Amino acid sequence: MHGIYEVGLDFCGCEKSTNILSQLLHYKLYPATTHNPQTAAMFRVLNHFHILRFESKCSAHEFYQSLARETDNAGLLHV
Repeated sequence: MHGIYEVGLDFCGCEKSTNILSQLLHYKLYPATTHNPQTAAMFRVLNHFHILRFESKCSAHEFYQSLARETDNAGLLHV
């Protein structure tokens, strides 16, 4: 809830492991796509956006821009 971060993940490739989507969901990460996900949002952030949407009518773009500013308010990094 305090910015946008790049995180490296290693998925379990064991014989008895679940698929990548299930592994992401298990760790409370919601993937942006179902095929080869490269981006995910934490459930906590999605819940925060959900509440803001009801209370302030904040658009998804405005919410993303606020997260980008939390990450780098000076605009020096490519977020």
